[in-house]
Amino acid sequence: MKIGSLSLHSTRPAARAASLAVVCAIVLFSNVATARAENSFASIARSYFDKALDAAKAMVKSGESRGEQAAILVDPEEAALESALAAGKSEIFLTKGGYDFTQSRWGAQPTPYQLEGLELVPLPESPVNGGDQSSGIDRRRTYEFRARNHRRFYDQTGWGRWTPGVPPHLDTITLVRENGIWKVASSPLWAYSLK
Repeated sequence: MKIGSLSLHSTRPAARAASLAVVCAIVLFSNVATARAENSFASIARSYFDKALDAAKAMVKSGESRGEQAAILVDPEEAALESALAAGKSEIFLTKGGYDFTQSRWGAQPTPYQLEGLELVPLPESPVNGGDQSSGIDRRRTYEFRARNHRRFYDQTGWGRWTPGVPPHLDTITLVRENGIWKVASSPLWAYSLK
């Protein structure tokens, strides 16, 4: 039996369910073709068609629910790591207008720096040693600071010229998972801070 342009192999749940409903109705119509009275045939066909349509709607609705739930699911481990990384970064930088600002803590007095295109690039995960394990540390992640440019503020002349890369002593930030909680183990906080 040819069903025209209907496709039971569609990847969209709604189209697949609608095609299934139509096929079920056609099959059911053919099974009740022996009905004697035209009214009883129509009522039986309508009943089967309604049941098939309700089943198709239920399939589509349950498929959408699963898809919506899947979109909401977030790996709690990754969320905790990203939260700890963001907290460590926020102790060093203020992000404003697409730029990141900080000030040096080394030298005679604090010096403001502006960075353009700052990003934290994950390095390969570091192995954990026996001393770490005895302290409850089971994972270690290090991120490298990278930036397109940076510039320094001078009291007499204002902002200097843009220089490629990051300023001195701004290299990496390391996080460890200790007793199930991610925290900053080392960072350039000794060299740069908002305070």
